[in-house]
Amino acid sequence: EVQALRLNGLLYYLGLFGFLGYSAATVSTMASFPVQTVGQMMAFASSILLFIAPNLSAFGYDSERRFWPSGGFSLSQTLSGRPGGALPYLLLLSVGGCLSYLLGYVCNPAGTVKLSPEIVAYILFVAGLWVLIFAIGRFASSLTLLAKTARSAGAVMFMVLVLLPPALLNSLVPEQRTLMSFSAWDFYLLRPLLVDTQPRFGQAGLYGFLMLAAGIAIHIAAEKQLAKTIHAGTNPYASIAASQTI
Repeated sequence: EVQALRLNGLLYYLGLFGFLGYSAATVSTMASFPVQTVGQMMAFASSILLFIAPNLSAFGYDSERRFWPSGGFSLSQTLSGRPGGALPYLLLLSVGGCLSYLLGYVCNPAGTVKLSPEIVAYILFVAGLWVLIFAIGRFASSLTLLAKTARSAGAVMFMVLVLLPPALLNSLVPEQRTLMSFSAWDFYLLRPLLVDTQPRFGQAGLYGFLMLAAGIAIHIAAEKQLAKTIHAGTNPYASIAASQTI
């Protein structure tokens, strides 16, 4: 049953992105930088994952058994709903959604942008962003062994990293949309997605790579922290974890 739900969810998600890509073809042709516009719209469309990534990242002993930790990365568990298959499933959603978006886009006769290194940079950006958000939630799970707490932590960190900085930065650099040189806005994770007077393909690829690397590092640290939390025995759920062979 869980596998069917995961598979259906993936197919619906890919179908939605294909439709969004098809619909966006006409808009991008009117932009000064069509490739950048397509990449930006594709990345913003992935914000749907905000409602999915925190739930995928969370595991804990305060929920039913299938939410108990079962490894960091397991392709065989991708559709099982278990924590070990959460990261592969997230990558399917993020990268697969981008490819489906592009497929829908090129199916529209008005679409002029093809798969290119510039578009790949935005796909890397999308994957990096959501792997980072996922890893933060996974680390919170390893500290608390509580799935509900980890879900909240993932959503809060998204707001801290993505939603709050613009308010602060806008007061520091009010003309960020026309600024050509380096500024405080370049420390903002979504800087490559902001409207600008020049393409930012390289910046999108660089930020994507850095976020992906940071996400992988945090994910590895979360697996190590999980073992420490269980062996420390200070967490009320540690005794349950230590007595189980997952």
